[in-house]
Amino acid sequence: WITWPLALRVATDGVCAGVSFPSPNQLFGELTADISGVAYDDDPWRVERLVWPVLDVIDNSLGEPWAAPLRTHVTGSDGGGRPGRRLRLARTVAALCDRYGVERPSLIRDWRAGHDSDGAGGSVPPACAWQPVLWRLVAARLDVPAPPERTPQVLAVLRDDPGRVDLPERLSILGATRLPAAHLELARSLAEHRDVHLWLPDPSPTRWAEIAATHPTPPIPRRRVSPLPTLTD
Repeated sequence: WITWPLALRVATDGVCAGVSFPSPNQLFGELTADISGVAYDDDPWRVERLVWPVLDVIDNSLGEPWAAPLRTHVTGSDGGGRPGRRLRLARTVAALCDRYGVERPSLIRDWRAGHDSDGAGGSVPPACAWQPVLWRLVAARLDVPAPPERTPQVLAVLRDDPGRVDLPERLSILGATRLPAAHLELARSLAEHRDVHLWLPDPSPTRWAEIAATHPTPPIPRRRVSPLPTLTD
């Protein structure tokens, strides 16, 4: 759909070709990789790579007191074991680590500093106390800081040395219904020296104006309960 109006309205010959449309996640991931010096495809914090160190930590920690929820999840309440749960659990935890870094980057920074926060001004609930412990053990196995820990360097470069980034002077984000906290941080810094346009779905301009006029300054959590999921047997 995007290439069609570009071909009709922008291109002089009616053809739009050789144009890439990366997702915000890919764009900001590659941007962070370029500035921090960690190749995007080789980043050990990408979910598909993170699964394996997470699995190794789980296997080596099931006997620890803090890992009781993991042990129960893997072996079952009867202790008989559940084939396949180890890898599924590792994939779930790796995806959670990635999501936390994008949705609540301050949570990851707090965990690195030894503070078991939930990233929203509170503490990790007791049922989720295993998560920051496991994250620190995984982080200790990797020689690359997590993406949220690299973000301050990336933001500084975007603000103070914008020419270092190979991006056009105008950027458009099309069709996003929401942007997570990490992406908003990067978009704000990009916008200091570039035109950044958000093309948002807008079924009702009147309703949108009402929301903008009444929306409070602090973000509203999508749900009032803790965002950190717990394990069930």
